[in-house]
Amino acid sequence: MELLKASLIRQFVFCPRIFYFYNFCDITPKYPKHVGFGNDFHKKQDELFKSRTFAKLGLSEYKAYKKSIFRR
Repeated sequence: MELLKASLIRQFVFCPRIFYFYNFCDITPKYPKHVGFGNDFHKKQDELFKSRTFAKLGLSEYKAYKKSIFRR
């Protein structure tokens, strides 16, 4: 049994027709250019974070991640 994503339920409630076209008719949406720019930006950021280390601070990546102010 496959689980249904919450975003799909939200899309169906918003507009069942869009949900049907995207999921059952193989119609893909055409996004504006700025969406592509945002996706490219996030991919580059992910690549940068993989190469960064905390050697100057004497911390391992795991310790720095665990003590992050954003994770509580």
